[in-house]
Amino acid sequence: MRHSYKDGDEEKDFILSPVADKDGNFFDSRKAKENQPKDADANGAFNIARKGLMVLRQIRCPDIGKPDVIKNADWFNFAQSGR
Repeated sequence: MRHSYKDGDEEKDFILSPVADKDGNFFDSRKAKENQPKDADANGAFNIARKGLMVLRQIRCPDIGKPDVIKNADWFNFAQSGR
């Protein structure tokens, strides 16, 4: 989940996962390793682009149907499939 807010003059913008890993740790982009997401804004832009890709695929595949509102379940399935 993205968290954005102002703390005085400083802007805070980070990702904090509500889901723990197998060791009970929650991902926090403020403590991210080099190969993990650090910028919540860039991560949001990346996922907006992925939703656009999903819509393009709907347009190209007549059996899927015309683009419509993207339901959460459809987005989660697409995002988790790695397509």
